[in-house]
Amino acid sequence: MLPVWDRYSSFDLTSLSSDGSRIALLRQGRDETHGDVARDLLVNVVLDTRSGEAVDLPLDGRKLRQAYFQVDGSLVARVVDGDGFALVLISADGRKISETAEPAQFKNMQILAVTN
Repeated sequence: MLPVWDRYSSFDLTSLSSDGSRIALLRQGRDETHGDVARDLLVNVVLDTRSGEAVDLPLDGRKLRQAYFQVDGSLVARVVDGDGFALVLISADGRKISETAEPAQFKNMQILAVTN
């Protein structure tokens, strides 16, 4: 099996944890068509920067679409939830703190940033 850095590529780093230990990005397979490499805000994985491995997030099997780290190390994850999205707040140590359904009118929008 190829090392993780030989299996994937990414042009889209979206967020970096304050201690630098995790990054949120759109990761694609080496053989996938990348299209336009302009910055995108979509995310499909959070990686441990030391190992390069995916971080297991408490998303209940739902697809990750966006993710933003906060200064305290927590993570706001936007996940596909039925026909819309939900926002999940995850602690720095990986526990789900809270979850809320996103208003339907935001379905075709992207989160630009998360602030406290």
